[in-house]
Amino acid sequence: METREITALRSRFIRVTMLSVLLVMVGIGSLLNIAQTISARYQIRHTLSAIIDDRGRLKSADVKESTNGEATISPFEGFNFFDIEYLSGTSYFTVTLNKRRAPDVLLVRTDGLQRADALTLAKKMLAQKKPFGQYGTYFYQYQKRPDGSTVIAALDYQNGIYAAYRLAAITVVICLTGLFIIYWLVRSFSRLAIRPMIQNAERQKQFITNASHELKTPLAVIRSNTEFSEMLGGENEWTRSTLKQVARMDELVKELVLITRSDEKQNAQGHSPCGPFGRDTRDGRSFEQPGPAKRQTL
Repeated sequence: METREITALRSRFIRVTMLSVLLVMVGIGSLLNIAQTISARYQIRHTLSAIIDDRGRLKSADVKESTNGEATISPFEGFNFFDIEYLSGTSYFTVTLNKRRAPDVLLVRTDGLQRADALTLAKKMLAQKKPFGQYGTYFYQYQKRPDGSTVIAALDYQNGIYAAYRLAAITVVICLTGLFIIYWLVRSFSRLAIRPMIQNAERQKQFITNASHELKTPLAVIRSNTEFSEMLGGENEWTRSTLKQVARMDELVKELVLITRSDEKQNAQGHSPCGPFGRDTRDGRSFEQPGPAKRQTL
């Protein structure tokens, strides 16, 4: 295998490896963000349900007595990954619509949001005709009560949306950084892995080049001696056969040198009726020696 072919094989290996790593990273990153989105929506929905069930108020965090008798908040008491308590610090509002009396609006930690604005948002959310959905940075849920009133709870999830965007951006950055590091590692280690093969191919080329040069000298001597014999004794079948084989060997040596120095790819089209050097396979007549009937006195 030539050096160029080894390098091409290395390049294909790097491409396949990087494509596989890219697919794995994209899959893991996508699953991570999808899981985060599903978890957040699960949390939001349960929080909104709790707001509606508790008449617009969320249950407080677990409280237990400290050693000095003072009440302390324990954020890890009864920890649950999907616990609604972990959204209790966000801002929200509820609107109760009743045809027989004025709307009841409750605002909780909604800085800058007026009652009229909350009522307008609630009507727009109700017009979407979805029991649960998203409107801007708000997630909402409404429920109709037996007395004919409709309660709409809206949770401001702006920070959560920004957190989801940050997670997606961090995932992309980590994937790109990981791809760069893996590409550098694969490229470096693959170069070390193919170095013995390249060195072996270079040694083979050098050996063929040296052998071709060594063969040229005896071929030149044989040609000179044969031509000198023709000058002394005249041309005959023996000298013609010798010169013919010398010319053939000289051509083969030239092809060996050409193969070792060529940068073109070998044509991978299977076996053909050609010899190992691209020449037509020689028939037996190329090596025929003068027959006994044509024996001449030397």
